[in-house]
Amino acid sequence: MAITKDTGVTVKSADIINEILPFCSQGVDGRDLLAQAEYAADVQRSIGHQPGIARQGLANKQARQAAHMAAGMAQFLARRYAAGVKDDGDLDKIETALLSWDYWNPGCPAWPRCCSPVWSCLTAQPSP
Repeated sequence: MAITKDTGVTVKSADIINEILPFCSQGVDGRDLLAQAEYAADVQRSIGHQPGIARQGLANKQARQAAHMAAGMAQFLARRYAAGVKDDGDLDKIETALLSWDYWNPGCPAWPRCCSPVWSCLTAQPSP
C-alpha cells in the first residue's frame, strides 16, 4: 500500500521508518504473561515492582501494554511524517512529528484533514 507523507512524497509501506516496535506480541496469556482479568485484579499492578524475584507474567504484560501503545503511536506518526520515527531518544523529533500532522492545527485550511469533534470541518473554527 502506498502512502503520501507530509512532504507530498508517496512511499511504499515497506519504506516507512518506524523503529519503535511492539513487545511480546506473540505472548500467550497464562503462559508468557498474565491474562487480562488477572492483570486487572493484580495488586502489584497498582503499586509497581517490589523487591524480590520478578514475576515474568506481570512484567511481560506491563511491558507489552506500554510497548503496544508506543508502537501504535509510532506507526501512526511514521506513516504521516517524512522523517519517520527512530529509536534515537530524541523527543523533539517526536514532538515535531506530532505537530506536523494537520489534524492538530486549528487553522488547518486542508479540509477534511483538520476535521475533529472539536473543530468544524467547514470553517476550521471551534465547533459550537
